[in-house]
Amino acid sequence: MQSPPAFVVNLAAEPVRLARIEANLREAGVSTFRRFEAVNGRALSDTVLQASVDRDDFMSWYGRPPSVGEVGCTLSHLGVYEQLLATDAPFALVLEDDALVGSALAPLMAEPALCRWLTADRPRVLLLSAADRYLKRGGFEIDAEHRVLRVRNAWLAHGYVVNRAAATMLLDRQRPIRFLVDDWLAVDMVWGLEVYCVQPPCVWLDDTAVVSSLDADRQGLREGEQVLSRERQLRRLCRRLADALFYKPFFGIGKGG
Repeated sequence: MQSPPAFVVNLAAEPVRLARIEANLREAGVSTFRRFEAVNGRALSDTVLQASVDRDDFMSWYGRPPSVGEVGCTLSHLGVYEQLLATDAPFALVLEDDALVGSALAPLMAEPALCRWLTADRPRVLLLSAADRYLKRGGFEIDAEHRVLRVRNAWLAHGYVVNRAAATMLLDRQRPIRFLVDDWLAVDMVWGLEVYCVQPPCVWLDDTAVVSSLDADRQGLREGEQVLSRERQLRRLCRRLADALFYKPFFGIGKGG
C-alpha cells in the first residue's frame, strides 16, 4: 500500500515553523508532505465569519462565540479533509506546524493492521498525540510497543489521522461550524465519530506551540461564558457516569501520554 498523504497546516506568515517541521519530518522518515495554507481567521470578513459558524448551536454548546482564530483553525482542517477526498487515499495524516513528530510515526503508518482498520467504512480518527482520557484495555496492537485504544476525552489537533468516512462526516456536519475542530469529545458524543489514540503517543507539541494567540483569544471569550446548554450538561453527566460505573471498572481509564 502506498504511503498515505501527509498534510501540514501552516499560515503563510509562518515560514520558520514550516521549515522546522519539514526538518523534523525528514528526520522522522516522512519524506513528503503537502503544505496546506491555513485560513487566517483575522483576515476573514465579518460576512464570511458569520456565514461560517452556526452561532446558535455554537453558543448553546460552549456558552460563548468562537474566536476568529478558532474559526480559521476549523476551516483549515475542513479544507484538508476536502483535499483528502479529492484523492483516492483511504486516509491521511494531518499535522499542524507546531507538531513534533517522533521516529515511531513512519513505521506505524505502514503497519498493515492499522491500515486495514483505517480503511474501514466507519468514521474514524486516530490521535497520535496524548489523549486526556482513554480506555486502557481493548483496542488492538499495532506493533510490539504501540496499541490503538478508544478515547474518552481529548483536545488538540496537532497530529492525527483521519479516514475518508470521518472526513465526509465532518465536512457534511461542520458547515456551518458547530464544534471546535479539536473538541473530539463533542463530535464523539453527538455525532458518533470513532475517536481513538495511539499509546504511547508518537506526536507531541513543539516549543513553538507556546507562541500562539489562539489560547489568548479563547481565554478572553471564556471570561464571559454563559450557562452551557442542557443538552451538553446532560451528555457530559451521562459520560461521567458511564466512565465511573462501567468503563473504569471493566476497561480501566488512562490519562495523558
